[in-house]
Amino acid sequence: MKILLASSEVHPYSKTGGLADMVGALGKWLGRAGQQVGVVTPLHRGITERFPGIKALDWKLDLPLRPQ
Repeated sequence: MKILLASSEVHPYSKTGGLADMVGALGKWLGRAGQQVGVVTPLHRGITERFPGIKALDWKLDLPLRPQ
């Protein structure tokens, strides 16, 4: 199964509370369980300096949140 986790914060990249810990741990757990996992999070200031291997993707996502 392919799973995409989208969160405003993900440990260890950005963290203000428990959400970052939960999303980071859930992604790792699902991956170890054999799932294909991707994580999407905003590229907050300072992330690229602390994690130089991270690359921003120029993806455009159109996610309708209500009927058109």
